[in-house]
Amino acid sequence: MLSDIPVFSLSSDTKDGTYNNMMKRAYEYLTQGIWKLHLEGLSGWEGFKIRALRVLMLTSEGFQKSHISQGASALTYYTLLGIVPILAILIGIAKGFGLETSLETWLISQFPDQKDVLDQIFTFANNSLEKANQGLIAGLGILLLLWAGTKILMNLELVMNQIWEVREGRSLTRKFTDYLAMIVFIPLLVFLSSGFVVYLSATLTTLGESNEILSKIFTVVIPLLNLIPLALLMLMFSFLYIFMPNTSVHFLPALCAGIFIGCIYQLLQWILFTLQIGLTGYNAIYGTYAALPIFLVWIHLSWVLILLGAKIAFSIQNVHAFQHMGGAIQLSHKFRNLLSLQITHLVVEKFCKGEPPPTSIELSNLISIPLSLARNLIHELCSTQVLTEIQRDIDKETSYQPARSVDQLTIKRILDMINERGTEIVLPPSKHRDKLVKSLKKFEKIIEESDANLSLRNL
Repeated sequence: MLSDIPVFSLSSDTKDGTYNNMMKRAYEYLTQGIWKLHLEGLSGWEGFKIRALRVLMLTSEGFQKSHISQGASALTYYTLLGIVPILAILIGIAKGFGLETSLETWLISQFPDQKDVLDQIFTFANNSLEKANQGLIAGLGILLLLWAGTKILMNLELVMNQIWEVREGRSLTRKFTDYLAMIVFIPLLVFLSSGFVVYLSATLTTLGESNEILSKIFTVVIPLLNLIPLALLMLMFSFLYIFMPNTSVHFLPALCAGIFIGCIYQLLQWILFTLQIGLTGYNAIYGTYAALPIFLVWIHLSWVLILLGAKIAFSIQNVHAFQHMGGAIQLSHKFRNLLSLQITHLVVEKFCKGEPPPTSIELSNLISIPLSLARNLIHELCSTQVLTEIQRDIDKETSYQPARSVDQLTIKRILDMINERGTEIVLPPSKHRDKLVKSLKKFEKIIEESDANLSLRNL
């Protein structure tokens, strides 16, 4: 009943009219009220507002649980190690096309607030290239590039898998092929795309000078071209959110997260640029390296934003799976067993009917439990070899089917497999424990022979 749901309004009067009481009601509404509402009974705009609040709360709650700040710190460290060899390789490739000056100019135009640091990095990178004819130095530089780039992507995948609640990472073969492609081609594609924008802008300007009508049209078109780098940045973020997690990420949630984080990222650059102008006093402390502290802050906050975008994409895609999330969940062992049996029954039922195997999201929706709880129970069932993980042929989604003959999956057999998970320890002899063991064995025999010990196939 919608009347049973606490509704929060800033204009409503509280009993004592205190600020604390109002904030308490707001907290209860955000943590419980919005999760008890059924969106089917709400209008389009009201449903959108509740869904947006749920996405906001899921993102906020998951920020700490997914260790985003710690992951950003690790990524900052490996970024600092790899930035010089990565730029050295890019400058080397650009030199092959005669575009090394254009590359440096473009990078400075993209990050004007980091010009001093970039100049120093360019110096280090060019020095590395000049010594590249020395085989040992060149080999070490390439190894450092591959190692740093791989560590960045491995940590990025690790944190994004935590955000998406994925327990298994890529295989070693996939890591090698996927990571190598990203290290080499993505920076090159971004640079070439931006170079094309500069070339197109110059060409249109030249054409406009020779034709008055075209000049008026291009006066509007050329400023719009300046938005293309921002659009490319948003698409790059969206690509990361789709590509990096070892699970299926839908395009629309990734695009929404990419657009939002792209705008916030541009705002961050403007703020840091303003701060860098204002903090001239740092020169007295750091000398020529005064830009380094802000550069470090910029790298760290950039990674925080990127990982935050991954959490936003997760929340948008899976918000419907948290319909009944309100309040902390502390399930009893008995109720966990009941849910495990229900999950197994749904998987067995679809398997026997020849239907596509269900995903964790589909199972959480069918039972109306939070996605995180469903995934924990499914992981337990897979580790005890009740279920097994496969990829569906139709969409390559991770899904689940029985790990053994469905005729063997009785209620008692499944509960035994769950309860026997783990190891036993050697204890000193005990007469009382021996009696308990005998009593439990009698219980198990009675349950085994009971008519209530149904096969899940025949439910």
